[in-house]
Amino acid sequence: MFTALSLSAVGGIAALVHIQGWSESAGLHGILGATAVCLALIQVLGSFLRPAPDHPKRPIFNFLHHSGGYAAQLFACQYKVQYSALQLAKVKKKDHF
Repeated sequence: MFTALSLSAVGGIAALVHIQGWSESAGLHGILGATAVCLALIQVLGSFLRPAPDHPKRPIFNFLHHSGGYAAQLFACQYKVQYSALQLAKVKKKDHF
């Protein structure tokens, strides 16, 4: 868990350092990326609050934990699709032939 938390935080910070802060022109790409990183961090932090297996609130935790994980994966996939589309658009603008 510590590794996931550390790598997520370092990745988010590295992205912001690379672009020199939050860019308003990032649009949907930036929002999806930031949301995916935040959800991943919440997942790791939430694992420290996990109740015991026989605790009455464990089903609620399981639902929230699984839903948050699936949402993070969904945002990460959409972020990757958006990134690929941006890269493809840059390549098509160049005249290679």
